[in-house]
Amino acid sequence: MNSPRKRRITSFLFVLNGLLLATGSLGALNEGQYLFGGVQVLASILNFSQLLKFKNPLLKDRIEVATLLLNIIIFLFVAHHSYLDGTQYLHFAWI
Repeated sequence: MNSPRKRRITSFLFVLNGLLLATGSLGALNEGQYLFGGVQVLASILNFSQLLKFKNPLLKDRIEVATLLLNIIIFLFVAHHSYLDGTQYLHFAWI
């Protein structure tokens, strides 16, 4: 990703994802789901950390992989939670 356009798009997507996770964590924490809310806060912070400049490219790659894996786990959990709540077809959007 050397072009500035690709970097801007990627940065925008990480910010958008971080904001979605931050707002989702507020709902989870208000419902008393402290573990899930905490994991969402951590994922939100990891998404925002993608905007930082790292001197070590290996560290940046590791944080990026951790961010993407945590995002996948959270979105699968949200899909499962939506399914258990009885919402129709919303869980397919998360998957």
